Amino acid sequence: MPDEAESGGGLIVASIQLAIALGAAVGGVVFGIGGVLAVCATAGTLLLAGAALVLAGVKTRPVAASVECSAQGSACG
Repeated sequence: MPDEAESGGGLIVASIQLAIALGAAVGGVVFGIGGVLAVCATAGTLLLAGAALVLAGVKTRPVAASVECSAQGSACG
C-alpha cells in the first residue's frame, strides 16, 4: 500500500510508544512487588524467551551446488 505510507508509519510509532508504556508499567509493578532483583530476573527471563523464539523461527536451507559454484565465479563440475 504505497499510498498509505503515512498511516503505516503512524501505526508503527503508536505501537512502539505503547510497548514503552507497557514495559514501564509492568517494570514498575515488578519492582514494587519484588525489588531490583525481581526486575533483573524478569528481564533476563524475557531476554532468554525472546532469544528462544528467534532461534525457533530461524529456518536454514541447504545451499544448492549450482548456487555455490556461481557465487565463487568458477565452473564446478
